[in-house]
Amino acid sequence: MPDRVESILKSIDGEEGNLIFSWEIMISSEFERANLEFLSRVHSAKYLAFINDLSKELESREKGTSNDQNGE
Repeated sequence: MPDRVESILKSIDGEEGNLIFSWEIMISSEFERANLEFLSRVHSAKYLAFINDLSKELESREKGTSNDQNGE
């Protein structure tokens, strides 16, 4: 879980007083991915391009690592 999410949950769940009780929220990774149009409402095009490029680079590295492990 990203540090920013943990920090938000800590502030919600009581280090600074209970703003929201734990039974009022549910943490889930079962959701549809946000589309580019929606993301562009809250992030700059430059940031989205950076994230896209980074994602492709990490995916490429991951494939390279798994190929190395397979002796290819």
